[in-house]
Amino acid sequence: MADQVDKILDEIKNLSAAKLSSEVFESKMSELKEATVQKNEEMDRHMGDMETQLETKLASMVDNIGSAFAKSNYNAPSPQNRFKDFGEFLGKVKSGDMKLKDLAESAGDTGGYLVPEQFSNEILSVQLESAVIRNAGARVIPIARNIIHVPAKSIYNNASGSLYGGVTAYWGKENAVITESQPSFDRITLEVKKLTGYVEDSNELDADAITSMGSLLAGMFSEVLNFEEDYAFINGNGVNKPLGVLSSPCLVTVSRTTASQIGTVDVINMISRFRGSLDRAVILVSQTSLPSIYKMSDGAGNYIWHPGTSGNVTGKALGTIYGIPFVVTEKCPALGTTGDILLGDFGHYLIGERQEINVAYSEHFKFQSDQMAYRVTKRVDGQPWLKSAITPRLGGLTLSPFVALS
Repeated sequence: MADQVDKILDEIKNLSAAKLSSEVFESKMSELKEATVQKNEEMDRHMGDMETQLETKLASMVDNIGSAFAKSNYNAPSPQNRFKDFGEFLGKVKSGDMKLKDLAESAGDTGGYLVPEQFSNEILSVQLESAVIRNAGARVIPIARNIIHVPAKSIYNNASGSLYGGVTAYWGKENAVITESQPSFDRITLEVKKLTGYVEDSNELDADAITSMGSLLAGMFSEVLNFEEDYAFINGNGVNKPLGVLSSPCLVTVSRTTASQIGTVDVINMISRFRGSLDRAVILVSQTSLPSIYKMSDGAGNYIWHPGTSGNVTGKALGTIYGIPFVVTEKCPALGTTGDILLGDFGHYLIGERQEINVAYSEHFKFQSDQMAYRVTKRVDGQPWLKSAITPRLGGLTLSPFVALS
């Protein structure tokens, strides 16, 4: 097409002015115009094809180079080894000074930071021990004031003339003068003690935690208060806390036959000193006492759990000792210590309850620190209602609803 345009132009130049008529000139100019239009269209088509090819190649190059830049930059082991900009990267590519790594989530800077961590909505927990003394039949007395007085019969000496503190019955003949006698009474005083727990947490933690911090903390502290209360019912010394069974003046102790062991004879001796209801009785044992409990043997050396030589240990261990249910608790002292095994009729233990667990919280107390304050309280008291062990009619060893091995 370019040759055709040049040819027409040459013909126009070669025509002399004399020979150039208007008709010829117009004809040649028409041919030139048509040829020019065709040439321009052809050039446009050619340039369009070239432009499309160039754009496709450039886009592919940019994608490849950009991908390589991203890989190299984010795979760099440390920030100082990364490219500061795209220009530096191109320079490295041109000079051949390039090393690319694959992305992986095994390390944070190679992609691990892009993978979110997952947390379960469940918070794992080993529950604290439940209330042993309450569940063993202790008597709970609601208290409307700070102190309550509970009257009781005096039953500490069953010798003649001393029953119920002085009641006496006489044998005599008809019309004989009857001798007067009078009972005596005791008064047991329960004065509530306060058990408390306190914790603070940030409002950010309240807002961002996977669970309700208020419910979580209230539940945890409530469990702890119940645990400490129960521990005091067994071990408390009565100073700003309940009086525990093991510190009570009515406790009877039995010396063990073998140091740091619990034997069959020991349990029998404990039962012989027991003065309470065997139907309500419970034996509490320390976790550390279990090896001795399960190895208790009869006079012939046979384990009482599986008498004779035909027994086996494939079944579930029995839950009673001489028909008395036993409860394993970490609140009893360790093996070899007084109270590692405790026999009791806990109907003789009084719990004065003024206030059950109360949970209070404040967002204002620690307002300046942007913290939430939680307080958990409980008001309670407890003690055995007997003030001493009981002397039997014919004298001898004292008896009690609470007997411990020492």
